[in-house]
Amino acid sequence: MLYRTICTASATAGLLVAAMVSTAVAGETGSDVSTILINPTIPMSVTGGNDVQRLKDLAGGVGCDMIANPPTYARLKPLGITSMRVINVDIAGAFNRQGQYVIGAPIHFKKKWRQNCYTRQVGQQGRMTEALAACHQVGAIPNVVIATAMPPQICLPLHGIPKSQRGSGPFNRIGDFGPTNWRWFRNYCRAIFKYVMIDQKFSTAEFSVGNEPEISTGNFFVPRPPWPATGSRTAYRDYFKMYKEVARAARKLQRTHPALNLSLGPALVWVADFTPGAFHWTRQFLRDCARQKVKLDFLGIHYYGNQSSLDGQYPYGQYPFGWPSVAKMLQLTAAEIHRYCPGVRIEMTEWGASFNLAAYNGNNVGAAWAAAFLNTLLQGGVAKAYYLLSTDDLAPQRSGYHDVWDWMGLLTNPIVCNKMFPKGQVVKGGQIFPKATAHVFEMIHRLAGTRVETKGYHGAIGCFASADKADRFLTVLLWNYDARLAQKAVDDAWRETVTLRIDQAQTFFEQPQLHFRRWLVSRTVSNAYYLMKHGQLDERRAALQMVDGGDLRLHGDQADIRFVMPPSSVSLVQIDTQQGQMRK
Repeated sequence: MLYRTICTASATAGLLVAAMVSTAVAGETGSDVSTILINPTIPMSVTGGNDVQRLKDLAGGVGCDMIANPPTYARLKPLGITSMRVINVDIAGAFNRQGQYVIGAPIHFKKKWRQNCYTRQVGQQGRMTEALAACHQVGAIPNVVIATAMPPQICLPLHGIPKSQRGSGPFNRIGDFGPTNWRWFRNYCRAIFKYVMIDQKFSTAEFSVGNEPEISTGNFFVPRPPWPATGSRTAYRDYFKMYKEVARAARKLQRTHPALNLSLGPALVWVADFTPGAFHWTRQFLRDCARQKVKLDFLGIHYYGNQSSLDGQYPYGQYPFGWPSVAKMLQLTAAEIHRYCPGVRIEMTEWGASFNLAAYNGNNVGAAWAAAFLNTLLQGGVAKAYYLLSTDDLAPQRSGYHDVWDWMGLLTNPIVCNKMFPKGQVVKGGQIFPKATAHVFEMIHRLAGTRVETKGYHGAIGCFASADKADRFLTVLLWNYDARLAQKAVDDAWRETVTLRIDQAQTFFEQPQLHFRRWLVSRTVSNAYYLMKHGQLDERRAALQMVDGGDLRLHGDQADIRFVMPPSSVSLVQIDTQQGQMRK
């Protein structure tokens, strides 16, 4: 657990030693001083295991692009991406007379809606193939979202069903009720599992069943009309029936292929459970899986930063939606898991700063929030997380397609693909730039060794330190975050002067001469959004910037570094015995 104690500016000033190195970004001054004590010889953990690896897992997942985008995928590996979420995909084929699903088999179309449904499947299979190719390119494990589409042979068409009895989601267009045959549906699911895990050789793939069924009509199927009310007990009953059948298909595949490690779970909105008077999907889902012994490997949940605070910074029930903090909701969810399904892991299968278009999705405020959010997930026991997308969306304008900077992407998008340009075309500018949050991923990926003890920081400052004893190498991630996120961010953070005090430095480094370097993301530094707004965007400025560095002299068995953390900023500090560049 992280220790937080208050150190006043005067008290901290009395602790400073002559050997301290003082650095700051030009034009920035601190309003308070925070001394952070780091002991690289004392390990610590909030997870009971390797906190460094767990934090990298949390910052190692992202959703695949909406279109095939090989140039972007090539930029993901250096960010530390090891997992990719694959959504809005399907696999085209047909059932034979025995009910087995044959991938790529043709269908004799008697109805126009069946042909349209199959055409959609073909397009989604193309996305499936492209996304899995991206996973191979990046070296990432896929989490494939299934059961948001269904083969036309087992769909109940909407023809003749009154509009008042249909769903209203994005997939409610052709055939959205079904399946008409559950055995065939299970065979269809097994065909997807085999395609991903055996044909594409992802033997440890994960699968999410449906997408946000509590609020999204059309992101799962119900057997017969009318479509149930959103979030209702009836909708839950239909969703759980579908999940249970997918789980049966997964168990059968594992019996015939025991070497496969197939993980299965839902993809729930989560915060909807904490609305007063709402039907609690998560609790009911865990209870039903336990009672009926249904396969459940992870609980997939979604969250966005404009829904509530991280750990109670602003009043519960007032801002912005009245939901509890992330930390509180994780605590309550972990208790439900312990009660009904011990051992099931929590995965944040979709996250971002805001589910709306908002400037802080692309700038330093969103980056600082991401660092604080991932730390909250770490303390809350979350095993893995997936940022919404690897690239931004695109918007058509008179002068061509332009990047939507306010979307939740790690990188800007260089390619447009639509009916006019089915093979893709470079958008205006056509360059890939890492956004501020991408640099947070990169910083976390560069943490070394195992986590070590930190204490003494306060207010908006957060800290995570790790040390590699073999290489005598210390890394420190810091963030200055205190904002309230709605349509616009209200930033309550202030500039803080931070002193890093390395205790037992001589003991750990075994040399009297040390060197340090610091990289920064702030409003004006390593922030492509700011550079774009001010006409200064280029590849060199958009990259993660090293802002200062130098030599350190030991004072006894301690070494101090002092620098300024601007509001909504993230820093990575590297201390070692070798002069040089940032280690990979």
